[in-house]
Amino acid sequence: MKRHLAIATRAPLYKEVERGIMERLARGEWKPGDQLPTEPELAELFGVAVFTIRAGIQKLVESGVLLRRQGKGTFVALHSARPFRNQFLRVFSNDGEKADWDRELISIERKKASDETAGILQLRTAAADRTVYEVMFLLENEGTAVAFVESTLPGKDFPHLTETALRSAENLYAVFQERFSVNVIRIEERVRAARAGRTGAKWLGVKADDPILRIERVAYTYNDRPVELRYYNVNAEHYCYFAPPGG
Repeated sequence: MKRHLAIATRAPLYKEVERGIMERLARGEWKPGDQLPTEPELAELFGVAVFTIRAGIQKLVESGVLLRRQGKGTFVALHSARPFRNQFLRVFSNDGEKADWDRELISIERKKASDETAGILQLRTAAADRTVYEVMFLLENEGTAVAFVESTLPGKDFPHLTETALRSAENLYAVFQERFSVNVIRIEERVRAARAGRTGAKWLGVKADDPILRIERVAYTYNDRPVELRYYNVNAEHYCYFAPPGG
């Protein structure tokens, strides 16, 4: 069905195209790996010029939502096709090398979210909607523990989450996408200094009072809906947080 864009809009038309494509992705009209209609077909669908479609698509390509394949067309991006597994990770060693750690699943627990977590993940007050999975991973470099990760996932988005699914994951966001149809399209991060505490002392081999780097990440799917709260707890002696230009 055609959906001509409103002429009397304050936003540039390419932004309306971008929003219209995102709405269709959120509804599941185009799924991960699907090829989008051609630019002329999209122009007809939205009632705008081809160059407007091209500009709207370009923004979604730059953000990693869509993928252009030369001579083939535009596709909904797959996390499994990313060139590296830690595509969102901004932790680097002190010599400037991007962290590339081995991940070991420590625990997975189904429980009720705290008020703070429920607020961050925008969970409703009903008991069933407050159910979450709390997952813990250990990150190692050549057998040495350098970070532990605490991930909280809404139960309604990840029904029947299992250890098997998590242990076999090379790319967690690919698992979210392929097994649960949850597409992470952007993240927000905040970095804080923290004490290692008893948990850090246990897993990182440091003292409880030693400083660590604590990165709070919220991952979002379409319509800016949060689908994961993740904490990276990193040994600050050898690693730092770095956001390169354009990264």
